This record gives sequence, structure tokens and C-alpha cells, in this order.
Amino acid sequence: IDINYVKSSVNLLRGKSTLFNNPFYKDLTNYIIVPVTKQLINYRKCLIVVGRDSAANDVLEWINDGIYSFTGTKSLWKSKILDENYSETDVGIVKFSDIYNLKMHQANEEFLKKVGFFILIEPSRILASGQIGLNLLVNECEADGKTIVCCACDRNCDGLVDALSHTLKTSITAVTATLSGSAT
Repeated sequence: IDINYVKSSVNLLRGKSTLFNNPFYKDLTNYIIVPVTKQLINYRKCLIVVGRDSAANDVLEWINDGIYSFTGTKSLWKSKILDENYSETDVGIVKFSDIYNLKMHQANEEFLKKVGFFILIEPSRILASGQIGLNLLVNECEADGKTIVCCACDRNCDGLVDALSHTLKTSITAVTATLSGSAT
């Protein structure tokens, strides 16, 4: 158990957006799944944006396994990779190549309006050319004046906290990735 990650998980539960300086999202399952489940229990949806299209299926498997390990049931909530065809889901995954796909945005408009938790996997891969697309997704999720909780997992990059805070219109809390870094 990493005390910094526990503090970050508590921050997420309290509605504070957080950056995990760790690109290995599978190592963060126990810290992320509790806030995700809290949002799902409160009838809010979860949106995951992946920085690499090739990681989408792996992230889908990861979130399904995480929810199952926490709840003990596979039938409680549905998750899927969002595309241009709407189908009811609780956890939606958007590939980097689809963040500008307006047909996908329109088809999933009802889902996006209900998003309460927004996860970014490797946002440093997205920010160079996808800031407007991310901002568009955030605006759709916050359309009714509600705020969303954002969680990002990435390696430690200069300027990432500021870029994410600006793009996602939220205050991000940075987290140290290793125990040696937290000791410093």
C-alpha cells in the first residue's frame, strides 16, 4: 500500500482531480476503482480516454476486471469502447483517434451528459494535438453545470499538471510515483 496513492484515492472520493505520476494504470486499480464505483453507485457514468488506440481493449479488460474484483459481480455495470453507434453503458472508453469524431460525440450525447468521473490514460500523448478534443469532451460532460472528477495516469512530464488543469478546467493534485520520490 502506497500512502500517497491512498491519499489520492481519498481526494478523488472527495471530488478533487488527481494526477498519478505512474503510467502503469494496472498498478493503480485498487486506488482508482473505489472512486469509480462511488460515481457508478450515484448513477453517474465514467469516461476513460486512452492516449494510445492500441490500449483501448486492454483498458476495457482492466476496468471490467477492476469492477469485478471490487464488487464480486460482472453484471452490475456495463462498459464498452464508444463508437458512432449508441448503446447503453456505464463506463465508456474513447480512443485518441475518436476525440474529434463528432458523430461519436453526438451518438453518445446522453452518456456524456451523465459522466461524473473522467479518467485519462497517458494524457501526455494526447495533449500535443488533442487539447481541443479533450476540452470538447469535458464541455459535453459538464453541459448541465455539474463538475466532473478527473483522474490521470502518466509518467512524470514537465508541464503536464498545468496543461491538464487548463485543458480540463480543473485544479489537479500531483502525486509522486515512487516511495523514494515521496521521501524526498
